[in-house]
Amino acid sequence: MQEYFVPIVIILFLILGFVLFSMSKKAEKKLPLEEGKSELFSEKYGGVVGLIKYSGPYIRVTLYDEFMVIKCNDDIVLKYSEITDFKESAFLFTPSVVIEHNNKSASGKIELFLKDIPKFLSILKTKKSI
Repeated sequence: MQEYFVPIVIILFLILGFVLFSMSKKAEKKLPLEEGKSELFSEKYGGVVGLIKYSGPYIRVTLYDEFMVIKCNDDIVLKYSEITDFKESAFLFTPSVVIEHNNKSASGKIELFLKDIPKFLSILKTKKSI
């Protein structure tokens, strides 16, 4: 049994590495809706979408003129009119932005851990006030 332990561990690490790599690549891939649009803000980091916490660069958040895109396992497109509230918060000492919305096709809770929260919030405030 011990002679199988090392190969099994190696295979499990390879599978885990492949899954994490594919999640990262999925977040980078643009939706057809995004083609030809100019980005106001784009960042790849972590966050909480629905019940799933992404602890690495597995969420891409991009702001455009008419909508925002959140790419992770789900492809979420939120029009600015669907955002009911957003605020700066913290998730276990990690600065974040919580977005509340009324889009039925998107997961309920969206909390984003971003590197440039002030820039994100200023663009979002500008778009929400229009």
